[in-house]
Amino acid sequence: MKSRLLTSKRCIRQPKLVLVGGPSGIGVTAILDFLTSKLSDCYAHPVAYTSRQQRPAEGDSGYRFTSYERISDMFHRGLALNLDSAYGDAYAISLESVEAILAGGCFAVEEVDPANHARIRAKVPDLVSVLLIPLDLATEKVLGDTPRAPGRERGSTEDASFYQHLDTSPFDVVLPVGPNVPVEQSARALHLYLSAVGETDDLFPRPPVIDEENRLGYDRIAPEFSDSLRITTSNFHSLSAGFFQDQIRSWLCSGSECLEIGPGTGWLRECCQWPPVSYSTADISTRMLASSCPQGDVDKQTLASARSLPFPSGSIDAVLASLADPYCYPIALCEMNRVLRPGGFLILSSPSRHWSDACRHGGHPQKTQFRLSCGAAVSVYSFTFGLDELVGLLALCGFTTVQSCVYRGDSLPCGSPVSPAIVSAARNAGIEMANLELLNCVVCVKNDIHI
Repeated sequence: MKSRLLTSKRCIRQPKLVLVGGPSGIGVTAILDFLTSKLSDCYAHPVAYTSRQQRPAEGDSGYRFTSYERISDMFHRGLALNLDSAYGDAYAISLESVEAILAGGCFAVEEVDPANHARIRAKVPDLVSVLLIPLDLATEKVLGDTPRAPGRERGSTEDASFYQHLDTSPFDVVLPVGPNVPVEQSARALHLYLSAVGETDDLFPRPPVIDEENRLGYDRIAPEFSDSLRITTSNFHSLSAGFFQDQIRSWLCSGSECLEIGPGTGWLRECCQWPPVSYSTADISTRMLASSCPQGDVDKQTLASARSLPFPSGSIDAVLASLADPYCYPIALCEMNRVLRPGGFLILSSPSRHWSDACRHGGHPQKTQFRLSCGAAVSVYSFTFGLDELVGLLALCGFTTVQSCVYRGDSLPCGSPVSPAIVSAARNAGIEMANLELLNCVVCVKNDIHI
């Protein structure tokens, strides 16, 4: 994994079919056309067919306009990847053109109604499913205010109803788009997601799979998630407390917009001294979020996955994450990048792979287990890395690391209880506990991405 994550060249190791959908008029076509024109060595439109009428001034679009009967015939002969319907018109993608684009090392990107993504995935399991959604998830106001190109007025009522009730969790990427967000900004964000996925896809499960297990797991863990019951968590908190306090003093100022991902029981907010900041939290677990700030010392609590944050792009000064291993995967890290303002900071701690490999010996390398008082074991995803690997992953996700450190067993406070998981990990690794790498801490800054 080290060599893969330390690469500095943005190559597409695993080009994918990318399906992008969203409400009519939100800008899917414009974003994809921007990518295929500006980054033609990375993205290309496959040949697509439709039975709808060509729109005024549509010109040389990506569609081949033909009859429903011909499209249906192509599908049944195995020449088309799909046979979908939207607003009464037929749509299909040429299988041969997709294969040619992928063989040439590019992403094959195509606009497809979100209702049809799952059917196509049944044939192409490793495709990337992207949903563009309005910032206002209620959608009526945004859809009503979004200008529509001539010929696209129809379907707005159906769009509003459909997207109000749409479950966004099955999509790999969920990208909020506001009516005033420039096409280039949305295209940059999508490019970052896809380039990171293309480099690392075989290293991580699909984001919806991660979300589902972590949501269920942390809902079960929440009643017993405390430093007094979780000695390993307490040890990691004690290791990183000084680091977080130093970074808060160095990088945050009065009025900073701060977002903490996965606040747990509110340890980070309570243990550090903060300037007067606007402080929000996001957690995928309802029960964890309910216990994250018992004194209500939060401006906004959001039930959300780290990979789908309902915040405008460039609206946050600092994202903080203590023990960020549940969301140290590319789509989540790219989403944190999206919400940060240019030059904004990501400040995180994450368990070291050197500890986790020894601790999880014989188990799933990307999962950790919590043992409940009733004896039941609860598994959640936990992505751990050596420090160089973590810095490399952050670079793929649009960050430059400005400060980093590793805490070993010899940094644990003298006289405090030490987790049996740490003791047994050192024994499994065959080294003194003082030399066992336990925790990585990193400060990185959002890069300016140009296309």
